[in-house]
Parts: sequence; C-alpha cells; structure tokens
Amino acid sequence: MLQHDAAGESVVPAPLTPLLGDSKVGWDVLHDRYGVLLRLVDTVLGVVPNCDPYLEIWPPAFRTYNIMVPNFLNLPVPVFGLGGPPADVVGLAMYVASRAAADKVAGALLPDRSSFTRGELAAIAVARSV
Repeated sequence: MLQHDAAGESVVPAPLTPLLGDSKVGWDVLHDRYGVLLRLVDTVLGVVPNCDPYLEIWPPAFRTYNIMVPNFLNLPVPVFGLGGPPADVVGLAMYVASRAAADKVAGALLPDRSSFTRGELAAIAVARSV
C-alpha cells in the first residue's frame, strides 16, 4: 500500500538498510571470514560492495552473490591478464547498472504506468498484494 504525506502526496517508503543496521555483519567479521575474497573483489572492481554486510546476515545470500557475480564477469580470466575489460571499467559498469536497477525498483513503489511493461506492472501488483 502506498504511503502518503500530510498533503496527500505519495511518498516512497524508507529503504530497508536502516532497519537492518543492527543485524548487519561487521566489516571486521567479514575480513576475518572472507579476507582473501574481499581483496580479490577490491582488486577486480576497485571497490568492495557495501551490500556485503547485509548479505552476510543470511550467509547463503552472501555465498550465492559471490558465486554469481564472478561468473557474470568471466572471472578469473581478467585477473590473470588474459583479456577482458579493465577493473575500473567493470566497477563503473556495475555501479551504473546497480543505480539503474535501484531507480527502477524505487519507481516500482510509485509506478508511472508508461515506464513499465505489462509484465512488470503485473509483477508489481502481485508483490504489493503479498
């Protein structure tokens, strides 16, 4: 259900991160558990994603994410210098894709019907009803 402000305007609800803040796993714990992996990610992307402490709340999510992303990037080929785009370009592309997806998700909370396909609108309606 959409939320409205005092003037009756629709507002986007707050993100989940403040609600999960007390549950997220600390960077020190992540470095103890996955130090080598985090250094590899930093080398390849030029940044360690800030979603990691939240994904580790449910370890299968963290592990799944860290299996899928390298496959999308055709790793380890670029790490060994055997081809592929430079790490900074990959990091930039991932950042832009992430922001675009976040904008799309935020837009789903207040959908402009013309910016979504019929399938997307159906998925939004089902998700809201759940």
